[in-house]
Amino acid sequence: MMWDGFEEEWNEEEASGLYVHPIKEKANAIVRLSYALAGNLDEAHSKLYGDTMLEDAKKIGVFFDQAQSEKDYILKMENAVLVKVHARSLSTISSQLSGQGSLAKEHEKLLQDAILELRPIYKEWIQSFDPSEATDDGWGIFTIQS
Repeated sequence: MMWDGFEEEWNEEEASGLYVHPIKEKANAIVRLSYALAGNLDEAHSKLYGDTMLEDAKKIGVFFDQAQSEKDYILKMENAVLVKVHARSLSTISSQLSGQGSLAKEHEKLLQDAILELRPIYKEWIQSFDPSEATDDGWGIFTIQS
């Protein structure tokens, strides 16, 4: 069969060398960090904020993937905005928790630093979008004005 010996030939170390976009790498790091931080919250704050933190962290990567799969400029930009919105929400929640004393300042700083590291990569990424690939969707947002 075609797949005979596949497992023996599969080399995890070589597979890990496949290109992964820096935004995806940073998004994955933010998810792992968010899991660790949410896991350290007390029960009350975990119920109030933990799930939202994890959802925001995961959606950074999800909307990045959706933008990458789109050719249309407007759809790419819509997903890119959602990446930013969820990163900002995560930043806001961690600042709020830190201000309340529910999250250690050094833990908040780790997350804030990761989000700050995402920003220049994000800016470079959205500059790569081609506005000439826009299809007017009738909403008027992200359209080129003549």
